[in-house]
Amino acid sequence: MTLELDDIQGLLVRDYRLLDGAIYLLLAIEHPPAARAWFSSLLPRVTGARAEPADEAINVAFTSAGLRTLGLDPRTTGVSLDFIAGMTGPRRSRILGDHGANDPAGWLWGGPHHPAIHLLLMLFAPTDEAAAGLANTMRSMLPAAGLREVRILDTHLNRFGPGVKEHFGFHDGIAQPALANDTGVEEGVLARDRPENTVAPGEFVLGYPNEFGELPQSPIVPADPSGVLPPAPDGGPGFDLGRNGSYLVFRQLEQHVTRFWGWVRQAVGDGAHATDDAIRLASKLFGRWPSGAPLVLHPDHDPGGFSAANDFGYARSDATGVACPFGAHARRANPRDSLARAGSAAASLVESRRHRLIRRARAYGPPLDLSLDPAKLMVAPDDGRPRGLHFLCLNGDLDRQFQFVQSTWIRSPVFNGQYASPDPILSERPDGPGLFVAQGQPVRRRFQAMPAVVTLKGGAYFFLPGLRGLRHLLWM
Repeated sequence: MTLELDDIQGLLVRDYRLLDGAIYLLLAIEHPPAARAWFSSLLPRVTGARAEPADEAINVAFTSAGLRTLGLDPRTTGVSLDFIAGMTGPRRSRILGDHGANDPAGWLWGGPHHPAIHLLLMLFAPTDEAAAGLANTMRSMLPAAGLREVRILDTHLNRFGPGVKEHFGFHDGIAQPALANDTGVEEGVLARDRPENTVAPGEFVLGYPNEFGELPQSPIVPADPSGVLPPAPDGGPGFDLGRNGSYLVFRQLEQHVTRFWGWVRQAVGDGAHATDDAIRLASKLFGRWPSGAPLVLHPDHDPGGFSAANDFGYARSDATGVACPFGAHARRANPRDSLARAGSAAASLVESRRHRLIRRARAYGPPLDLSLDPAKLMVAPDDGRPRGLHFLCLNGDLDRQFQFVQSTWIRSPVFNGQYASPDPILSERPDGPGLFVAQGQPVRRRFQAMPAVVTLKGGAYFFLPGLRGLRHLLWM
């Protein structure tokens, strides 16, 4: 399968890890003709997927309201109904667990009482200063471009050698799926990988076969006055607006670092090895050590440094969950070969591949301790400053991928044989503190009264069009 990299926005296949600085502009379209004219002038700078950028990257995505404001033909078929409905609303909140402290009514942006967001302009540069300069240049153009700034979101990479860390002190961005392709590109999600981690491209990029061997549903417009869109697949009527595009999920997750490490320290007690015990328990919650090393391969200690090891399964190495608990965050987010209901390791791998996500997350806010060393984080006083993760992920089917993972694997208290034990990192606690079970020999341990350590502060669904689709939208 040959991916049309020249027509795919770069964010889909690259994490821009050469570009440490990034800023996200959430914008509203106030004058569509002026906005289209401005974006048409910006179009040559929108970054495709062919090469890894070293100086800047610009990508753009639209909400459903943004596409309507630009004049998307109401006869367009194949648009995801979940995308149209958006991330808020009672039904969506039930699916995603967005209630209590996570209720959209309390968000900083994207909630029902906030100004409408029409598009997301993502700006990347080698440094935070360069990203700020690029953002300021763009912001100065907004009034004349018929655009209004709704919110600006700063972000950065907590870089540690070849890897990056999130605010709890664990290396992040590990275990991405690989896209099946024959483009010859050997990096990022296009790198060659073992079969169990290689996923059909249509799971993420519209216009290509998915894990069912079918083309994913794609927006089809009845006419193409721009003359740039490919015809609808399978000889159907209309033109394929969605080809080489994807659906983008954006969630702003505030991390309560002092609350997290305070509970972990309390849970292990004040023994002679309290610090090591606390790091071990925290690693059980995540499913990996702070270095990124998986517990399955290193059950007894953290090898240190940075580890992106991903060549392992749970069923063959840790069927009883003694090394990596069944309820650990990493095991929930990608169960690999260990889904009991699948009936076999091979069937579990097939099912897991149908629910994968390409993650693009970056931290925001200052580290509680600049070292991001767990031993120092657990004793650092709370400075009261907000910090967290801008979580972005890409998928071809919002319901079968992001929403399924969030509701069935992350939130479910009975995931894979658990009982009253949702994800220890990302789950809300609507009924009070939660439970985490660590399997062990000779007996398991139950850790109770775990508080919510992440709070949702904003979110939205976006469509990331291919470059031809973007040209069509700007033509209307």
